[in-house]
This record gives sequence, C-alpha cells and structure tokens, in this order.
Amino acid sequence: TNDKPYLVFNSMMVDTSEVLTIEEGVIVHFHRNSHMYVAGSLIVNGTKDYQVIFQGDRLEQLYKDIPGQWDGLWLLPGSHDNRINYAVIKNGIIGIESDTLAGVSAPTLDISNSVIINMSAVGILGLGSTIKASNCVVANCGQYSLALLIGGSYEFYHCTIANYWGSWPTTRSTPAVALNNY
Repeated sequence: TNDKPYLVFNSMMVDTSEVLTIEEGVIVHFHRNSHMYVAGSLIVNGTKDYQVIFQGDRLEQLYKDIPGQWDGLWLLPGSHDNRINYAVIKNGIIGIESDTLAGVSAPTLDISNSVIINMSAVGILGLGSTIKASNCVVANCGQYSLALLIGGSYEFYHCTIANYWGSWPTTRSTPAVALNNY
C-alpha cells in the first residue's frame, strides 16, 4: 500500500508460487547493490496520477538523476504473468532484466505507461523472453536502452526509445537498441 515508502536493503525476492502486488503511489527505494528478484509474479498497479516509483535511496538533490545507484528488477527464469502499469524505474544499473523462456501466448512481462530512465547499463534487457510494451519511455542508458538477446518474442507499441547518455565520465559507444536471435 502507499501509506509509507519502502526501503530494500540488500535484496528481496518474490518466491516461485507468490504474487507481489504493488498499489498506486507506492515508492520503493533500493540501497546500493540491491535487486528485486522475481521468481513468481510482480503486479504493479500505478495510475496516471499516482505512479509507482522504483529508485535508489539517496534522496539528496545531487543524486536525483545519477545512474547506477541500485541494481534493478530481475524477472528470473520461470517468472510469469508480470504486469507493470504506470511505473517509473530510474537511476539503477539494469531497469528490468527479463531472463525467462516463456510461451508466446502470455508475455513474461506486460509493461505499459511506464518510464525507465537513467540506467548505467541497460533499460530493458530481454534474454529469450516474451515482452509486450506499450506507451513506454526507455531512455538515457549507459549501454543500450533496449537489449533483446538470444531470441524471444517482443512487441513494442507507441514506445519512445531514446539514448541521450551523457553521464560523466563515460560516453556511450553502443547503439540504443540491440537485437539478436542466437
């Protein structure tokens, strides 16, 4: 519920038979090197006016847009029926890693109306996964905004994929989108 912010110190895991539902307006802070591992299912029910926010735990103004403050959301092999609506995922290393071989009838990840921004490596990393995204922004990542690798099934509708990486001291030499089927 959105009655207070949450802090993940170290990491957390949604077990294989469990569903974590996060309601509108929730803010989840992650300490340095922290992950959210999902072996079961993650349901994020943000709204246009009350988005769910995933970010680092440094609240000083200096850290407002600094990437690499926490690790990211990792949908483990076997994770299924993950739905994210109206979320902001920012300032991590990999926004969402979907490391799952799943059937094409039901996406491993269905994400909509969300923003993934300021990741030091990758915004969305799909590894042989099934992802459906609509009306999302994935931007400003140190390597790729999207890296969809080792095949899979991917559908992106009305999404903005932009990579204006400019975080000192590095420059980006990779494309905004990487795709392969091996």
